[in-house]
Order: sequence, then structure tokens, then C-alpha cells
Amino acid sequence: MSLTSAISRANLVSRACLALALAATVACSRKSPEATRCEFDALRQDFVDLYLQQNPTLATSLGEHRYDGLLADLSARGVEAGARRYEDLLVRLQVIDPAALAPADRLEHALLEGRLRAELLERREIRTYARNPMVYGLEISFGLLELAVRPFAPAAERMRSATGRLRAVPALLEAARDNLQRPPEVFTRTGLGIARAGAEFVAHDYSEAFGPVSDLDLRADFESSRAEAASALRGFVAWMETVLLPRSDGEFALGEDRLARKLQYEELLDVPLARVLALGEEELERQHAELVRLAGEVLPGATPREAVTMLARQHPRADEMVPEAERLMQEALAFLRGHPVVTLPDGPPPKVAPTPPFYRFTFASVDPAGPFEKGATDSYYYLTLPEPDWPPGRIEQHLAEFNRWLLPIVTLHEVYPGHYLQALALRQPGPVLRRVIPVASYVEGWAHYCEQMMLEEGYGGNDARLRIMQLKDSLLRLCRLVAAVRLHSSGMTLDQATRLFVEKAFMEPLPARQEAERGAYDSTYLVYALGKMQILKLRDDVRAAEGTRFSLRAFHDRVLAEGVLPLPLLRRVLLPDDARPSL
Repeated sequence: MSLTSAISRANLVSRACLALALAATVACSRKSPEATRCEFDALRQDFVDLYLQQNPTLATSLGEHRYDGLLADLSARGVEAGARRYEDLLVRLQVIDPAALAPADRLEHALLEGRLRAELLERREIRTYARNPMVYGLEISFGLLELAVRPFAPAAERMRSATGRLRAVPALLEAARDNLQRPPEVFTRTGLGIARAGAEFVAHDYSEAFGPVSDLDLRADFESSRAEAASALRGFVAWMETVLLPRSDGEFALGEDRLARKLQYEELLDVPLARVLALGEEELERQHAELVRLAGEVLPGATPREAVTMLARQHPRADEMVPEAERLMQEALAFLRGHPVVTLPDGPPPKVAPTPPFYRFTFASVDPAGPFEKGATDSYYYLTLPEPDWPPGRIEQHLAEFNRWLLPIVTLHEVYPGHYLQALALRQPGPVLRRVIPVASYVEGWAHYCEQMMLEEGYGGNDARLRIMQLKDSLLRLCRLVAAVRLHSSGMTLDQATRLFVEKAFMEPLPARQEAERGAYDSTYLVYALGKMQILKLRDDVRAAEGTRFSLRAFHDRVLAEGVLPLPLLRRVLLPDDARPSL
């Protein structure tokens, strides 16, 4: 039987199962509440086990180490087998009446249904694995990085897992050759850069990632697997250059319907895409005008672009960046201890350090211990320093991104009260599902919201220069929202998107082009602005409902205590009698 006919037959069987399951709904409704809860608990655990098995790199980052020796199976057969299993779980879920569940489980019923539908949309319709070469290089690089960055187990144990992942590299890249036919050119060009960097990373940097290991046989096995993986990656780069790139003429746009459903399923977005766009464009114009006004006050006579450039020139030296970030982190922490903004969970601050050599494709990042991590709970706030052999112009351009007015905003976003505080909250006991399913508008929306909220609460002493850089950062995220919707639903070109970033976010042409191209392959990079807008509206609506009883600290504590929830579901928790949409 051909793969196509096998898939078709499997789909027919699944639809038949769905019909039978739905027919049994009446019978299921007669179950006791205890039986319904047990059925949902079993289904929830089955999903978690499947989801982590299907996403072994994510599992490692969460602190679940059963799958540390695996990479994702992105072969056509593997993808379809996963889709069938998700489909089976959806059938089981649809015969469980949410009304028979406790309120907290009703939320998770909606969360789980959205994720299952998102997985099926991705595997059956969007099919990124067949359109974007980037996913293969990223799966390999992040899969290997997760084992090297955090010492959650002895070096030998982590090296053994890394050997398993290295052995999986050739088969994964062979699946890529089978799957990729006519991707968009921008996908292939970006994927080439990732694959080249991955090949160099595996061939050179990864050799020392685990330090000395006394087991010589293990070291020899690791080195042999590493050499084979590096060779496979180099061969994949050559294939992409000579075979894939010449035929990369596919369209990148998802189309309005698929983008809308992607947001509906992944973020449980409860408003039309057109309204999201209209609100984003309105906010973009408002904040753009505010930055223009402030720039004129701070640097009279300079254009807004000149003002932003002049502020960016004031930056620490390379050897000052880590101590300056440490100072800013402690400053933010002291501010939170002295102001009623949010309750600080237990946990030491992260260690501020230069980004490790094998992780330097990031700009700034926080690497917190995952919610299930038991072996190593240290966390790190990484800043990528310029390379000593870079030409002076490139060093200056790099350091400008860590200027004295933007580095504080980055620190608020990454550490306190942004992502690191989120991670500490997730390490507290709570529903497993809300610590496993990624909801980007909540995760990135919270960190982006914190940048503005902290200045509103007095952090930085009302310094207009901080506000200018916070606005510039916000304009970037709003341009992403507008670009994502227009690129994927209304025919915006990459050139038009580039002009948007140049004109509205005061970016230089090269990074503006990079942002536009990211919008082509990352259709939901609008989640930063989308999440922030939803949190701001939720805060305003809770304040209006509670009146004089409203407490900002209590509001933030509840947002963090609920775990990773789509913001429309979080709204149900905080405003249970309010049926208005989240935007």
C-alpha cells in the first residue's frame, strides 16, 4: 500500500471513530462526575506523554529527561503517525462534556482542544516540515544545545544523550531531502545560514561542550557520532545550495484563513483578524507620535531617527556589559522589593554571563531551570559579547544594541519581572498541562508588557530616554503585528514590510529587512504585541470591575499563578461574568 493510500485510509478510520465517539456522547453524559474527571485526567496525561515524545528538545528544556537521546521524527510517516495519535486524542476529548468538569479543568479542556487542533492544522495543512528547511537545522542545534547548556546530570550522562541525538542527525536530514520540494526562497536562504552555523557548531564548538569525560569509550563514540553528524550537515548545506535553492519558488503566505485558525487554536484568539490588525495599526500610530514628541523634548533640533541614533551611541564597553547587566538586574529586583508590583517567588537571581560560544546566535536570553527540572536549578542571563576579531564598525553596531537606555528594558523583559519571574512561578506546584503547552502570546506578551508597566510604576525615575527606547522596542513589536497579518493575508511584499520597519520603528534598512523576512517564516511573531495588548485590556477591565479594591500586585500575582494560559482563558478566570472579547 502506498503512503498516500495508507494516510487516506487512516483518515477514514479516524472519521469513523469520531462518528462513533460522538454517538456515544449521550451515554457518556450519564457518567458520574468522578468518572468524567478520571477520564479527563487520563487523557490529559496521555497528551503530555505524546507531546513530549513528539517534541524531545522541548522536553529537555522543561526538565523532563526521558527523551534526551532523541530528535523529533520529521519524516512524512512520522509526522502523519503523530497526527493520527493527536486525532485519536481529539476524538476522546470531544466525548467529554466540559460542563461535567470542575472549573479549572474546563479551562484545560479548552486549552487541550486548541492545542490538538493546532497540531492537526500544522501537520495536515500548513506542513512547515515540507515548506521550511529551517526546522531541521533548528531541531538539531537546539536539541544539542539543551544538553550542553545546563548541567542537569553528570557530563558523561549528558554526553551519552548527545551521542544519541548526533546519531539521529543523518536520518533527520535525509527526511528533509524527501520532504522539501519547492519552499519559498527566503525560507531556503535563511535555512542555509542556520545549517551552515549548525555544521560549524557540531564540527568545532560541540567537541568541548561537556568538558572532560573519563569514559574513553563514551568519548570515542561521541566523537565518531559528532563527525558523522557534521559531515551530514555539510552535505545538507551542499544539497540546499545546488538542488533546493534553484527550485525554491514557493509562496510564503499562509492565507487569511490559515493564519486566523492558527491564532484561534494556538492562542484561542476570540476576535477577528481584521480587528487585531486595526487595533495594531491604531496603536502603532499613537506610539510613533509619542516617540516623535519625546525625541523633540530630549534632543531639540534632532529628527526622531537622529535622536534614537545618538542615544544608542551611549553604551557600555564590551568588558562592562556583564557587570552593567548584573547591576541593572539587581536594580530591578530592588525596585520590585520596594514597590507593590508583584510578589517575588523564592529563587535566587540568575547568573549573568557571556553567552557560551555554542549559543551566540542569540542577542540576550534567559535560560531558566525548567518547571520539572530536578538536577540543576541554576539559571543564567546571557548577553552575547562582540567577537574580538570583528572590525570596529561591527563591534560598535553590536554594542549600540546594548545602549544605556535599552539594556535596562532588555533586562526587565528577560529577567525581572519578565521571563525569569514567569519561570520561577512555573516551578511552583500547578497543573501540568499549563506548564507544557506553549502559549506564545502569554509568554512573550507578559515580558513585553512588563517593559511598559515598570516605567509606569516609576522604574528609572521617569527618565524620558528610557521611555524613548521602550517605545522604540514597542514600535518594533507593533510593526511585527502589522507585517505578519498583512504579509500572510493581504499580499504585502517583503519590500513593503521593510519600509514599514524603517519608517515606523526607526530601524536601519538591513535589520528592517531581516525583520520583514522573519515575518515571512514566523507568521505569529505578532504575539509580543498581541499578548501585551490583551494583558493591558484585561488589567483595565479588572480595575474597572474592582474599583477601589483593585491591587496591581494582586492582579500580577493571579496572572502568574494561573500558569501558561491563552489570555482569553485567563480572562475567564479573572472576570468570570464578563463575556466581552479579550481585545
